[in-house]
Amino acid sequence: MRVITPEKLQTLKQAAVALADGQGCWEDGQAVATRLAHHKLTAGTLFQSYAEAPVRHRERDPVKRGDGDYQAALDAVVEILQDRARNGLPLTYGELSAMLISAQHQVSAYQGPLPFLLEDASVQESQGGRRPLISALVVLQDEKRPSAGFYKLAKRDPYLRKGDDTTI
Repeated sequence: MRVITPEKLQTLKQAAVALADGQGCWEDGQAVATRLAHHKLTAGTLFQSYAEAPVRHRERDPVKRGDGDYQAALDAVVEILQDRARNGLPLTYGELSAMLISAQHQVSAYQGPLPFLLEDASVQESQGGRRPLISALVVLQDEKRPSAGFYKLAKRDPYLRKGDDTTI
């Protein structure tokens, strides 16, 4: 398979315009063939000259705690959760992951940095335990409640919430 990139399309257009400028030679078959070959517009050269093999983009590496991509993903998580908090709308881990991926942050709902991002978002936004843990808005799809990691965070200092994993 070959594709025509925007750059190659522009070059192809230029070749077609240059070919069309050959006024007066259209009745001479040999002259037309020569011009087609010169501008690489023959069946044998067209796709080799103006199309290329598609580039398979390697997926970006997932973000890792402590790198620049992590901070950018954390900022995106905080923004998403603040928006959801204003509107009173919880979201699932999968929905959050999809939103992050659409914003070019490789964050899986099932593995990787998502638990750390949620923890760091809560710590950042809770102002030392004075505000609610914003990560409570992210829930398991079937159970409609946060995962065990949220409850572990809620029981830590400075939050020290009491209760089991459903009554905190």
